[in-house]
Amino acid sequence: MVLLAWVVAWTVALSVVDLRTRRLPTRMVWTMGLGLAILTVPEALAAPAAAVRMVVGAATSTLPLAVLRHRGAGGMGGGDVRFAVPLGAVVGLRAGSVADAHQDALVGLLVASVVALGVVVVRGLRGRGWSEPVAFGPCLGLGLLLMACS
Repeated sequence: MVLLAWVVAWTVALSVVDLRTRRLPTRMVWTMGLGLAILTVPEALAAPAAAVRMVVGAATSTLPLAVLRHRGAGGMGGGDVRFAVPLGAVVGLRAGSVADAHQDALVGLLVASVVALGVVVVRGLRGRGWSEPVAFGPCLGLGLLLMACS
């Protein structure tokens, strides 16, 4: 319960910053990740499979975003890639198996993408422009946390 509260609190804080500035500060993301690591050490030591699931969840949620950023996808920032690491780790930790960790992280990314697309459509229909940048951090947090809590 403490772990989930930690992650939700940092996700909300980072989402607010991202919405205001279109940036996810590295120090905040790594503080979230460090706290997550400290909170999960006992579980990872007691059940090495949990550590494997965390790595799979983190990698699955991060690698597609890293590829998009490397390929020059407009608007995909390094903060989004870094933010996916602790979120994906939580998804993996809460998954029942390695396959579930992989699947849940992918579904979380899909949910995040659909939410971001919805934001673009709503903005476009309201006349605010179709190409205005979207803060992807809140979408990413929502999508991956939904999967972690399911």
